[in-house]
Amino acid sequence: DGEVKTLWKNNFKTIKAFSEEGMPAAPLAAAEQLKGRIDAFKEKMPLIASLCNKGMRDRHWERVSEMMGQPFRPTATTSLSSILTTDLESRSEQLDEIAAAASKEFSLEKALDKMLVDWQPLEFTMVEYRDTGTHIVGGIDEIQLLLDDHLVKAQTMLGSPFIRPFEERAKRWAAQLSLIQDLIDIWIKVQGMWQYLEPIFGSEDIMRQMPKEGALFKKQDAMWRQNMTQVCADTHVLAVSELPGLLDSCTEQRSLLELVQKGLNEYLEMKRLYFPRFFFLSNDEMLEILSETKDPTRVQPHLGKCFDGIGKLQFEGDKNTITAMLSGEGEVVSFGEGKVQPTAMVEQWLLEVETQMFASIARVCDEGAQAYKVKPRHEWVTEWQAQVVLTVTVMMWTLDVDEALRASGNSGLR
Repeated sequence: DGEVKTLWKNNFKTIKAFSEEGMPAAPLAAAEQLKGRIDAFKEKMPLIASLCNKGMRDRHWERVSEMMGQPFRPTATTSLSSILTTDLESRSEQLDEIAAAASKEFSLEKALDKMLVDWQPLEFTMVEYRDTGTHIVGGIDEIQLLLDDHLVKAQTMLGSPFIRPFEERAKRWAAQLSLIQDLIDIWIKVQGMWQYLEPIFGSEDIMRQMPKEGALFKKQDAMWRQNMTQVCADTHVLAVSELPGLLDSCTEQRSLLELVQKGLNEYLEMKRLYFPRFFFLSNDEMLEILSETKDPTRVQPHLGKCFDGIGKLQFEGDKNTITAMLSGEGEVVSFGEGKVQPTAMVEQWLLEVETQMFASIARVCDEGAQAYKVKPRHEWVTEWQAQVVLTVTVMMWTLDVDEALRASGNSGLR
């Protein structure tokens, strides 16, 4: 079509040049004759364009043959002149319709091919996870961006009336994209749960205290590692989506992890009900304590949340016997004879610490009150803890007021 337009422009310039006065008549006549032939050929261009349509396939030529009532299919040896001598021009409207459908079908087919080509190089980024000996999937932003775009395109294609010739292929492709989306969604969920629970159930103490949930997590962990080994063998997204049973495996793993998570929450709730001050701690903080029951000093960073005013406990000896409590300012309150021996049941010995806390404060307040009677106040204040000073001072002031009222009535307050 471009060549014909160029030829027509050159011919127009030629006619204009030969039309000037003094020019020979013969060249002008030849140019005008050529113009007539070009104009006649231009009228054939829509027909030629339809016949040369890149989207024309066997199915379209069959429709053209039915329209003409005889077999018709141009080949490499078919001349243009032989086509122009047929009566196709009288059926140009029908031919245009067939060619238009072929163009739209060709456009959809090319778009489908391009989507497949776009996915060929895409791979999941697999990253070694700490010292677990297995992998996790890294960033998937590029994959998700392309997936979102192609899911919309695939659904739009399936809604086109021109998809029929390769409808099954388009449906298979749309189903594979949906599978990739489902796989990514559940994979990321399972990975997040596994990353949270793996260090928890990596603790022997937790495994011992929660044998049922521990067995479930071991089963899931083995499935996860097997899946990651399969994925790492070929990280291309399309190859991963075709791994047999991967989606079902991830679905089962999610169910197992949900059971483990439920059991873990119930376990932590039980601990909180036994020792209510655990409600002041988050799940992660509780698990940090419970996963190291052999080391009772691991509670130290969290004591401030459980006991307002206690900075830390004083552990002594090989058995980490608790002999005193210290405030954030460093004041020490001894437990006296009521020492606490930590055991594997953290909530149990913390409850004993709470009991000793009340008993010890009551004891030192009583001792401080006795000392108040025999020591000068300026010396007494520096020898006792701030809470004892405040408590005993209030006690003594109340006692003095009471005695004054009893001895002199209201006038005793003057």
